[in-house]
Amino acid sequence: MDISFVIITGGKKPEHIERLLSSIKKQDIKNCESIVVGSTGNLSIDLFSLGLSSPKSNVIKTIEKKEAAQKGELGVMRNAGCKEAKFDNIVILDDDLLLTEEWYKNLLNFKEEYDILTCQVRVPDGGRYWDHACYQSPKNGHITLEADQQDDYLYMSGGCSWLMKKYVFDKIQYDSSEIYNMSNLKDYSEGKHNEDTYFAQRCRHSGFKIKHNHKSVAFHDDPTYTNLGRYARRRENGRTQEWVKSMDLDFPPEVIVQFSAALYNSGFPAEAADVLRMGLRRHIKNQILEENWKKLSDAHGGELSDARWSMDGDPLFLKTINWTNE
Repeated sequence: MDISFVIITGGKKPEHIERLLSSIKKQDIKNCESIVVGSTGNLSIDLFSLGLSSPKSNVIKTIEKKEAAQKGELGVMRNAGCKEAKFDNIVILDDDLLLTEEWYKNLLNFKEEYDILTCQVRVPDGGRYWDHACYQSPKNGHITLEADQQDDYLYMSGGCSWLMKKYVFDKIQYDSSEIYNMSNLKDYSEGKHNEDTYFAQRCRHSGFKIKHNHKSVAFHDDPTYTNLGRYARRRENGRTQEWVKSMDLDFPPEVIVQFSAALYNSGFPAEAADVLRMGLRRHIKNQILEENWKKLSDAHGGELSDARWSMDGDPLFLKTINWTNE
């Protein structure tokens, strides 16, 4: 399978881009290209060390769209990259994504027919990101779905390593002229769209088939994110999952629950989840903590069966980082 990777960047994460490009190179794809779009002028990507500067079958292109990057016009940048794609399969990526070692192998092993294919995306602490997700679903609302769960209102989240056939883009390009920016629960309840959900809606209405391949795994290489129930949530002030290591949580379960509730009620839902999860590491199978964790998860759609939080980082993420640096 030949692939054009379209990578959107604001130009502020050169180390992430190098890791991403390394993870693409190491997939050993016979014919592929990486098209980096956005604020590219100050990127000092070491193409020579990546071994991507000479082979015609594995090249890197850059498209300067500084103004679009500054304005956050993701659709403009994705359109520019996709228009330059020369292969029939286009993978949409943000600059802070990272492909795992068997991403491409498991892509080739996927045998169902599709026009658009989402892949599993995890965050560094072991949670899931918005990979196999629905929006405005009469049945499920806006949640991350279980791997085998079906819904008629699927959408592709941002640059989360999802693939579309080039004929999809030829018909349905990104268009923000008729949408609003969905930024909070009020916007959601009013049925507003962002560029991703609007693009997916138009794809569905055109009859394109969206499938999910849970065996091809990528990481959203941003440790400030976690998942709480069926939602992705971001920790405040740049905190990662390791922040709880610095907390002295050698308290009775009742105190830990009160601390978690105080964080939640103060607008720190991700940190509240971290405290309960850490408490359950200290007080294994404690009924009070388990009940409160279930209550918090259920308030956010219920816990995903493959969530695997770790304050030390997900083992597959750590393995992937080491693999890209070899």
